Amino acid sequence: MSRQPRRFFPLFGLVGSVLVCLVILLVGLTYRGPASERFSLLNHFISELGQWGVSGEAWLFDAALIVSGILFIPFCVGLGLSLRGWWGYLGLGAGVLAGLFLAGVGAFPMNRLGPHIVTATWFFRFGLATTLFFGIAILRQRERTEVPRTASIFSLLACATYALFLAIASIPGVAGGDPLDPVTLAHRPGFWLLALLEWGVFFGTVAWFLGLSLLLTVRGSRGSETLPGRATGSGRSR
Repeated sequence: MSRQPRRFFPLFGLVGSVLVCLVILLVGLTYRGPASERFSLLNHFISELGQWGVSGEAWLFDAALIVSGILFIPFCVGLGLSLRGWWGYLGLGAGVLAGLFLAGVGAFPMNRLGPHIVTATWFFRFGLATTLFFGIAILRQRERTEVPRTASIFSLLACATYALFLAIASIPGVAGGDPLDPVTLAHRPGFWLLALLEWGVFFGTVAWFLGLSLLLTVRGSRGSETLPGRATGSGRSR
């Protein structure tokens, strides 16, 4: 991939990360639930910030998810084309689908529970695949490192959060029925493991999205590095 596109595609990650963090902070601070409770990471799910009729700024949260999902796509395309090779291309494909399903979560808020659960579930699955494939692609770079190898740390952390959330959510009884069902939410515990793990996915994803964007922005101004003992000609990562 040419140096110029490589320099600019991380901006999508920077904008998307900052946008979703600011919006979640704003909407979370103004949120008042059905029992007039304040929003808590310990027992509220992220999607509750986008529930129309409950969350006062639901429209803002849902719009931010749609925009962030759209911005996620060109970032993953640029990253995949930079890394090249099958693992990079698999990450690209999974990233595009993850971005589409993330936008779908915003397009189908909790008020449309059926499609909301479908889009959220597939976002988690493709998010796991995206971080896993890109993490492998980063570690398997040959000759020229298009992405700093330290970026694999962000991939590992994000991948772990997705895997843990999906594993715990699949255990019968742990979710306490449908966690987003109004009846279940009306009797929410003071500490809800699944809700906290979902927030772990959010923070892991933002760390991955933002961390890679910052590293790539710095790298874009320096060019790629040649690994010791490798050819310095027109080597390509595989």
